[in-house]
Parts: sequence; C-alpha cells; structure tokens
Amino acid sequence: MMKKRILRDVFGVLLLSVIVLPSWAYSPYSRDRNATFFCNTTCPEGVQWIKQRPQKKITPAQIADILQAKRDKKSALITKKNVVKTRTISTALPTPAKVKGIYVTGYTFANDKRMAEIIELIETTELNAIVIDIQDHAGNWMFPPSEKILQVVPASRHSIKYERFQQKLSELQDKNIYTIVRVVTFQSPESKKYYPELALRHKNGNLWENWKGIGWLDMTNPDAWTIPIAKAKEAIGVGFDEVQFDYIRFPSDGMISQIKYANLPTGTAKHEVMRKFFTYLNAEIDPYQVPISADIFGFTYIRSQAENDLNIGQRVIDFAAHFDHISPMVYPSHYPDGFLGIAKPALEPFIIVNIASRDGNDLINRVDNPRAQSRPWLQYFNLGARYDKTKIQAQIDAVEAYPNSGWIFWNPRNQYSASYFDGAEDEAKKNDVALTE
Repeated sequence: MMKKRILRDVFGVLLLSVIVLPSWAYSPYSRDRNATFFCNTTCPEGVQWIKQRPQKKITPAQIADILQAKRDKKSALITKKNVVKTRTISTALPTPAKVKGIYVTGYTFANDKRMAEIIELIETTELNAIVIDIQDHAGNWMFPPSEKILQVVPASRHSIKYERFQQKLSELQDKNIYTIVRVVTFQSPESKKYYPELALRHKNGNLWENWKGIGWLDMTNPDAWTIPIAKAKEAIGVGFDEVQFDYIRFPSDGMISQIKYANLPTGTAKHEVMRKFFTYLNAEIDPYQVPISADIFGFTYIRSQAENDLNIGQRVIDFAAHFDHISPMVYPSHYPDGFLGIAKPALEPFIIVNIASRDGNDLINRVDNPRAQSRPWLQYFNLGARYDKTKIQAQIDAVEAYPNSGWIFWNPRNQYSASYFDGAEDEAKKNDVALTE
C-alpha cells in the first residue's frame, strides 16, 4: 500500500510539472527582479519580442491630453442628452395679450383621443391656452423627470415617455396653443413617503396631514423650497410656455393648530414667510425668462382683505410684485350665502366675478410698479347651480369689464362645450356636455 501511495504521489508531481512549467515559462510572472524571463534561452520568438520591447513612456502632457479628451467626450454626451430633453427659449410661444384657457389633468393630456377633442375645441373657439398637470392626484409623475431630486417619486401608471410628452407640447405650440404647467407647490401627497424630512410635522412628532389625508411640504423650511422649484425647472425643460404655482400657501384645513413648523418664530406673520419664498423663487426661475403665475384664494380679491393673509399667507399686495399673473379662484359657488349682501352667490356669477375683478385690480395697483396682471380662474362645474352657457358667458363678461390678462376655466372632468364659447356655432343642446359637481 505504501509503495502504491508513493508511486501515485510521484506520478502526480510529474504530471503537475508537465502542465505548470510550460505555462510558467510563457508567463509574465516568470520574470525576476531584473525583468529576465525564466525561459531566457528557450522562449519562442514571440515571447522574446515581448521581453525585448521597450516600455512605452507617457509624458505628463500626454496624460493631461488623454484626460481632457475623456472629459470632452463626456461633456459632449451630456450636451447631446440635454439637447433632447430641453428646448431653447426661442421655441416658446409669447404670452397672449389675453389668455383664454381651460384646465386638463395629466391623464387627459396623455390620452391622444381626449387631446384630439380638446385641440378641436380650442381651434374652433376663442380659446387659445391650456393648463396642464404634470403630476397625478398621488403626486406621481406624468413623465419620467430628469431633475435628480424628483426622481425618487415614481411615474404614474398613466405616464408617457419624456420625449412623447415633449412632442405633444410641441404639437400644441405648432397650433399656436399656449401651454401653462400647473405646479402644485406646498400641498404634496408624495411628501409623506418620499420627502418626510421636508414635510410638515404634527406636534406629536408624526407627519401632519389635512382632512383628506394629504401631506404638505413645510413652507417654513427653506430646504423644502427646492422641491417646487425643481418641479418648475422640470416643466421649463420639457417645454412649457409658462409656470403656474398652485397651493402656494399654508394649509387651510386639518388640525392646523397641531402643526409644528420648522421655522415660524412667535410673532412672524405667514405672509412674511411667503414673501421670502417669492424672493427665492424669482432668483431661481427668472433667469429662464419664462412667465410665472400664481393661484390664490378668491377671498384675497376683496378690498377689505388687503392686509389680511387669511391665515394662509396670501395677500394680493405681496404676489403682485413677484409674479406676472395672479389667478384668484373666484368660483361663485365658493362664497357663502349672504356674502356682500348676495343671497345666493352661486346664482349670481356676473356680480361675484365683477366685484372680484374690480377689487383685485385695485389691490394690484396699490403696489408701486406692479409686475402682475389679473387672470382669474372661473367656474365650469355644477355646484350651487347649473353652470350653463349663460353663466359661463356671464363670468367672462365680468372679467372683461376691467383690465385683465385673460381667464381660465376649471372643470375637474375636463369636459367643455364648444357652444359655450365665442367662435363656435351655437349648436343644439344635444352637443352640450353635461357638467358634474
């Protein structure tokens, strides 16, 4: 047994020598400290050539050139990517003297069939503009965003590709339809999950939410300001003509007394916080040379409320200095019965909108060299009354009785009747679209 084991070991060593030694002979590891091959006299010609090849020397200047070439290549790739995902200012449409617009959700915009109907409506009436959401009701994106801080939020299940979204905007602009993006500013359904460190907090330490269970970014925390600004820049990059900021305020419902703000010192008015945000917003967005507008409560458009920020930080005199257009939501149905002596405001759209237009212009003109013009949101939904063609036209007439930069109609269902606007034939009632609350 012992002899067999010795013979087996010897055989193993011989076999290993046959396999390993030739490999070692041709290997770079066969070199000693003086760079001499183990197989100095027996290596094939090719290996001898490798041994005799002089080492390639690279000067510092050549290294610098190589590194710069790599940087140039990377820069070219980034530039090429940005060219695809941005547009130049020259391609933007100029703001119409009078915007006559309607609102659509991101879902509607992504739906080619629905958008074909919307485009036909605009082209056959006095309408010339459209306000579009870029996030769904949950805060998910209607296209994959390119801004890094926004990429943590997923795309909506109804989203479309970035390039397709961009193309659809271009198609509207080619038809001379002015595009306005609606940026939801501080109300943020996505904040609780994706930006909890920037969200409003309850005094008990939990994330705060309003009565609908929706979270908000903490508007007193300057770090939270970067989110809506990133949204605005994303919208500019994809090709919108104008940025409109909605929910640009403090919360108005929920357990407001239980909010623990990050930075609201005792005695600090909420409108002071908003003014600081406006300054920051202007510094970030003005270089893009894109018009900006803001949605505000209809109650701010009352003369008696000039100094009152309604506990949400909104005063016309503050907005007028920082935005190109102010859009108060002067929906007649949103005013209480008996407001200003009007028994049923929902039944009196002309009176309500006319008073708001008059007072709003007065408040804007109280600012030295005001930047903003008035462009109210109007009601196109049934609440408190059926809003037919008569009530739609009454609101338009009320706005146009005073200086303005246009008007926009809100209908959450995005259904509008061509016969309700000028420029279309007044067809039979069968062509009217039924309104819903």
